[in-house]
Amino acid sequence: MKNAVVRLHASGEPAGRQALVQAALKLFAERGFAGASIRDLAAEAGVSIGLVRTHFGSKDGLLEAVDAHALAAVEELYDGVLTAPAPMTLHSVVDVAVAWVAGNRQVMLYVQTALSSGTPGSQALFDSLFSAMRRFVDAAAERRMLQEDVDRDMAALYLFYDFIGPALVAPYARGIFSRQPFSAAAVARRNEFMNRLFSRGIFR
Repeated sequence: MKNAVVRLHASGEPAGRQALVQAALKLFAERGFAGASIRDLAAEAGVSIGLVRTHFGSKDGLLEAVDAHALAAVEELYDGVLTAPAPMTLHSVVDVAVAWVAGNRQVMLYVQTALSSGTPGSQALFDSLFSAMRRFVDAAAERRMLQEDVDRDMAALYLFYDFIGPALVAPYARGIFSRQPFSAAAVARRNEFMNRLFSRGIFR
């Protein structure tokens, strides 16, 4: 699966705009929106300050572009699951998830930071991500991947928990995985557990 950088370059957008989105994704994830100045963003992207206003109008406009980029990345993940060869198996889901995480770890960290900031933009980002996950649940139902009596809103919300959870616990969970929580082995281990949870449960 193509990672975020490749996807941006394939879009035909100007290189300076692409660089600014990538820089903002990184700095907003690390420092939050308020902690990254336009000067910081331009320096990280290796472009002039004026290009921020040329391409986005303001830092707020750049934030909207980063949110759109993050949403597109999440939709790409679920598209990858839905287009995996049928019948869907644990291994095919794990392969898609591992490939996606390898190219989009920064997206997960950005979403975690953006949602914890508690701004009106945070609510809009959550609404967009939840809508994407709900569309995935509906599409899964159409492919007969979902049990008929499943609460679809709760299923979408649970998927959201599963998406953002690793980014929240990553700084603390290295001892559990003996390596980075976003490594291929760690993602595969987590997905195997989720498959068991969904299909068999864990309690007697």
